[in-house]
Amino acid sequence: DLYGEKLWLCSERHAFGLHTEKEDRNVWALLLRLEQFDDALSACKRPSQRMRVLATHADCLFRKPGMEIQAARKFAESTVPFEHVALRFLGGKKAGLLEYLRCRLKNADDQVTRSLLSV
Repeated sequence: DLYGEKLWLCSERHAFGLHTEKEDRNVWALLLRLEQFDDALSACKRPSQRMRVLATHADCLFRKPGMEIQAARKFAESTVPFEHVALRFLGGKKAGLLEYLRCRLKNADDQVTRSLLSV
C-alpha cells in the first residue's frame, strides 16, 4: 500500500490486508546474532538491550587472539559483574585485566567504587 502501512497478500480467491506494528522491536537481536555489533547498538531501545550487546561483543572479542585490550574496554562499558571479568582475564591475559581495571576506574562515578577498585 503506497499510502497506508498495510501489506496486501492476494490469492485466486482472497485478498488479505496485514497491518504491521513495531517491526523494529527485535532488530537489535537479529543484528547481534549476525555479529553486527555497532548496528545492534544503534537499534537498541532499552538499556538492558544495550548491555546485552556490549557483553556479547566483549565476549566475542575475548575469544579472538590478540583482542584482549578491546575486549577489556567493552567489558568495562557493560554491566557484566566485576568478578566474572576479572576471573576470565586471570587466565594469562594480564594486559587485558589491567586495561579493564583502568577503564573501570576512569568510569567509576563514586568514591566507594574507586576505592574498592584501586585496592
